[in-house]
Amino acid sequence: MSPIILVVFSPPSIKTRVNRRDVADTSKLRPILMITALAAGIITGCAQYTARPLHPAVFPARFQKRSLAAPAAVAFVSHQRVRLPKAFPKNWNLPALVAAGWYYSPALRRVEARLAVARAGIITAGEFPNPAVGFSPAYAFKSPLGTNPWVLGFNFDIPIQTAGRREDRLAAARALAQAVLYRLGQTAWQIRSRIRLAWTRDLFSIRRLALLRRQKQKARLNERILMARFRAGRIARPLLTAAQLLLQQAVLAATRQKGRVKERRVELAAALALPVRALHAVRLVWPQWASPPAPRSMPVSRLQRWALLNRMDVRSLLAAYAAAQANLKLQIARQYPNVHLGPGYEFDQGQNKFIFGFSVGLPIFNQNQGPIAQARARRILLVREFQSLQTRVFNQTQIAWARYRAAWRQIRKTRQLVYLQKRQVTAAAAALHAGGESRLALVEAQQQLLLLQLSRLDSLENAQLALGSLEDALQRPLMHSPAGPSVPTVMRRLAAEKMR
Repeated sequence: MSPIILVVFSPPSIKTRVNRRDVADTSKLRPILMITALAAGIITGCAQYTARPLHPAVFPARFQKRSLAAPAAVAFVSHQRVRLPKAFPKNWNLPALVAAGWYYSPALRRVEARLAVARAGIITAGEFPNPAVGFSPAYAFKSPLGTNPWVLGFNFDIPIQTAGRREDRLAAARALAQAVLYRLGQTAWQIRSRIRLAWTRDLFSIRRLALLRRQKQKARLNERILMARFRAGRIARPLLTAAQLLLQQAVLAATRQKGRVKERRVELAAALALPVRALHAVRLVWPQWASPPAPRSMPVSRLQRWALLNRMDVRSLLAAYAAAQANLKLQIARQYPNVHLGPGYEFDQGQNKFIFGFSVGLPIFNQNQGPIAQARARRILLVREFQSLQTRVFNQTQIAWARYRAAWRQIRKTRQLVYLQKRQVTAAAAALHAGGESRLALVEAQQQLLLLQLSRLDSLENAQLALGSLEDALQRPLMHSPAGPSVPTVMRRLAAEKMR
């Protein structure tokens, strides 16, 4: 509720002289004045201050209690209309983790608070200026005998806004709120981007560790075979030493990768705003990790058009430009003065007198040229920023698509090499079974296959990272688009729901 301000002032134009015999009549005004003052005090007391101190020491304990199994978090994820994996919430896929990241993200709550501030600005912009009432008692020291020396009078000040200023303020405030709303969608996408990056690195580090452990086992088996041959005098010492060096290198690579797995898991927990232990009891699933979409299914021209028209930062800047347009219109309107109506009333020796006052500002010293020039410059600045943003988005999309196409071609090449090496392993196993080859030949073929599989895993990870960069350029999922809501849908939903 808007407070009513009681302004007391005493203009010299309103004067009332009351006879002594009229004192009893004027005393009847006292209850009215008291009721008016009491009503003004009640109305102005609608909004009250409530202290809400911050307690920094409480956060660590609350943070450690966060979990993906929390009923509120599971309910929030379930209501996001994403394609959840089987055995949820035991199993988690990328869309479910992104929704959990939105639930726990402090950045999203910060932008949501800014959205509340912007929407409160709409209320402020739509408010009408309050009228003012004045009561000015005066005392005449040299009044004639037989007259009351007190002078009483009432006057009002009713401001009237001209040139559609209220509508312009509302248009600017609504556009700014819309810009913050798109910024909320931008923040939601940035959270998804960080989660997807950490998710990709985490899952590929686990698969790389599994291959390195198998490589360590094959290197140990190869070293044992050569050790037996060395003891039998069938090979020279340098061959055994080379096998032992390969074994130590495989052990070192597996140990180093084990540390990287822990590091990647910490990065994923940080992207989700969760403690690391929250990921210990869940299983991450990604059925499509080895089958990224072909570049020919995503023409670069269509992707660039989508990015130039639908990215959240593009839409936010367009809304900011609309706010600048409305602000310029408002500043132009402010060069015309407002009108103030000043009606008044006085009681003079038994006569009721009504006063009709009128005042208007005179634009003599300035016509609001400074704010108008600033508003015009601000509009030009936003035009330049929008052009720069579209250029950056266009180039970012083109570079990301070219990088993804190169990574996808690398996948095809490594896939062919792995296929050929698998045939070689099959042939060596068949020869060993037939007695025509030694076990060492089969182990060496298997070691070569593991090296090629590691190379293929690297190319798959590079492709998934490049696909993530392309999604960031578009701000649109490409692999999980059927499995989750689009960013504008999420933006509207997050703005409508109360985030915990």
